[in-house]
Amino acid sequence: MLPCSDRRSHCDQEVPRAGLSNINNCISEEAVRQTLSLVGKSAPGSIIVFTYVLKSVIERRSDITDANKVMDTVAKDAPWVFGLEPSSIQAYLQPFHLALIEDAGNANYQEKYLKPLGRSLVVFEGERIVQASVTGLLGQEWRPNKSLEDERSFDPRARIRLRRPVHS
Repeated sequence: MLPCSDRRSHCDQEVPRAGLSNINNCISEEAVRQTLSLVGKSAPGSIIVFTYVLKSVIERRSDITDANKVMDTVAKDAPWVFGLEPSSIQAYLQPFHLALIEDAGNANYQEKYLKPLGRSLVVFEGERIVQASVTGLLGQEWRPNKSLEDERSFDPRARIRLRRPVHS
């Protein structure tokens, strides 16, 4: 994970992005919570991009073709022990002061990010990619001007520009 330590309070500042890939599924839920808690204390508007595996795959109750084979394969080296479900991702992020920007599954990821670049990548149907931002103080949410679709890249070193906070 890259540090998210830029704590300047300028509205148009560039903020860091952090990425976690193929890690969350191999560590305990407590370790995931600790990591997200740390990220949630970063500068408002900081971005985290991470992958997760469907909880139904982890629990071996998925109807995804070959999901159990994948679980058997990963069990040999780095077993997957933690998963989430897309329907609960927003609620899961909220206590860590993180706001969901996007939750992309295989079909969505292929169509929106890889195909336009002329690239192909095998993405397991049971794995998803999330982009979330750290919310501001007093519930003010900072929203990036660009989404993953605009950047078409999950490079954690990328920087984005922010708009002013949204006020209720």
